Amino acid sequence: MTIYQRALELVADGATVGLGSGRAAEAFIHLLGERLRAGQLHVRALPTSAATADLARQQGIPLLAPAEVGTLDLAVTVPTRSTRIWTSSRASAEPLCASGLSPLRPGNS
Repeated sequence: MTIYQRALELVADGATVGLGSGRAAEAFIHLLGERLRAGQLHVRALPTSAATADLARQQGIPLLAPAEVGTLDLAVTVPTRSTRIWTSSRASAEPLCASGLSPLRPGNS
């Protein structure tokens, strides 16, 4: 299982998802779009860049403006060569996975 597939498993129906940029985020956006088009999932997303927004629109992912978002349920981003997937609550954000294309291992950062 790829990190993108594992991230998709963490997305609950009705979630608000943060979409970062980079190859990992792009792969995740494609998978998320497939799931939405198949009617298996309904989410809204907040993109971090114009390029991410364009790709998300192409994949049929409904987008939100920053002012419309209270709390993200999940964010996929690629800081400094390491893919991280964050779940969040009102109080904290917890990193759930680590580098590259490895399978997700909760607790690693």
